[in-house]
Amino acid sequence: MGSTGSGRLSDYTRFRGAVKGVTGGEDLINKCDRAVATVLEDVETCDYYKKNGHVPAKGTYVKIALQTRLAAVDEKGDVIGHLPTEYNYLLECLNDGYQYEGEVSGSFETPVPSVYIAVTPQKV
Repeated sequence: MGSTGSGRLSDYTRFRGAVKGVTGGEDLINKCDRAVATVLEDVETCDYYKKNGHVPAKGTYVKIALQTRLAAVDEKGDVIGHLPTEYNYLLECLNDGYQYEGEVSGSFETPVPSVYIAVTPQKV
């Protein structure tokens, strides 16, 4: 159970132990307005897979929500998988009134259960 991304603590934008400048400055483009397409982590240990015994089909509705970590959940609220740490900035976006909804863009059972999602932002 790991996280993808750069593999550095700089994925956490306000990491206190970072050398000045390592965590990067703010983008001129609002990150919250960007769509997200990514592969999810921990799929086989999450609610959806445990309950159903398989990955969700392409086209399945997903939204981003904060569980223990940022996660993609289905319409019932079951966690499909977790977002990589590089998307931790989305928590701030969610707190600022953004919602991210979309669908499963691909899913595979082998060699390991994998789910790809594509979500777009809406300011509520």
